[in-house]
Amino acid sequence: MHLVFKSLSISNPITFLCLFNIHSALSSSLSSDNDNLIIGVTISRMNYDLVEKAMASGYDRALKRNIYRGNYSLILRVVNTCNGMIGLSEGMHLILKHAVHVIFGAFCSPNCVATAQVTNYWNISYFPLNCFDSSLDNSSVYKTTLRYFGSLSAFGSSFVEYFRRYQWNNVAIMSEIGTDFCTSGASAIQRHLKDNLLTIAEVVHVPSLFDSLDIMLFNKIRISARIIILCHSNYTALQRIMFQAQDLGMTNPSQYAWITFFNIYTIASASALPEFSFNVLLYPWLSARATPMDEYRKQAFLCLKIITYRNSTQIPDPRVDANNIRFTLAQSFGDIFYVYLTLRNLTIMSGKDPNDGFNILNTSRTAEIIDEDEKIRFNMDGDRLMSFYVWSLAANATTYRPYMEINPIDVNNYSVGSLNISMTG
Repeated sequence: MHLVFKSLSISNPITFLCLFNIHSALSSSLSSDNDNLIIGVTISRMNYDLVEKAMASGYDRALKRNIYRGNYSLILRVVNTCNGMIGLSEGMHLILKHAVHVIFGAFCSPNCVATAQVTNYWNISYFPLNCFDSSLDNSSVYKTTLRYFGSLSAFGSSFVEYFRRYQWNNVAIMSEIGTDFCTSGASAIQRHLKDNLLTIAEVVHVPSLFDSLDIMLFNKIRISARIIILCHSNYTALQRIMFQAQDLGMTNPSQYAWITFFNIYTIASASALPEFSFNVLLYPWLSARATPMDEYRKQAFLCLKIITYRNSTQIPDPRVDANNIRFTLAQSFGDIFYVYLTLRNLTIMSGKDPNDGFNILNTSRTAEIIDEDEKIRFNMDGDRLMSFYVWSLAANATTYRPYMEINPIDVNNYSVGSLNISMTG
């Protein structure tokens, strides 16, 4: 039986209470039929309708694999403000009023860090989504936080391996200011490159919105480097940067390499695009309305490589698919729920209390979880070890395709390999 009850609070944020009372006849799981987990979720208003279905999918996988056979209740809190105090108050509300066993979600890094502090104090497991603050890399401080999408330091490690592959040792960085993803990502990449004795010749900061950039910014880069790491959360701004570089003669692939990076599921920043359209990945030169200049502008992107998390789902073709499929981080709640239930079961098997957040993180350090043919592992700080694709546009191609993958060998080392695959990840 599947029952859902929702109560709407007149206050802001909004509270939605969803109760799932599902009974299973399976008997070999370590959980009991009478178990009832209370799951707290913070989610944006735009995405809250996705949570119920996503969580049910994770539960169903755990049920079929006899990992968990109890019940669960959802407490949904809609948060649309990027503010540390909101994260603090929402975390306390979920723990003190609803006695949740675990909290999922976040709206931005300030919210996330504050919630992590609360869950750490009460020893409650916390699985944030888009939380990039580097302070969470340290599990000696945050002992109950696990990040399913890992730390942005993983992007730093992937860049180091990519640079080693081509024996690059000198780079410039052009990064957007004022967004979590680019600020934290660029810092992580800089740190890893420097730690591996690679030279950061120039760092240039650009605004979130602009019509054109000062030519002096490009001249600084032209003087100092031919390899440029670029991060911008606004795809129109990214286009304008590449077009301006093209007009200045800085996109010849035999002379320059531009490298950008983003999350395969979303351009993950509260201040950036709320959803990720695969147009941005597959046809980054295309404007909203195609023009005769498109073929010319496409040439600017022959020198641009894109590093993303490796995607395990089929990549849609936006030109063919009328619905222009999008992914959001909220759709990953099911995967995260399945991982949590698996870690909870492994914790019980080890004789430890599964309601202890530190025990869940400690279990993750040695766990190897297989989910939909994907191997999921975490490092010692509770950050998932991420794999990456490098995407490229060939001169005779009509779309970007992955041509290289960067995979973790262990916590500290990655391997690089070439690919010969279709658009299906």
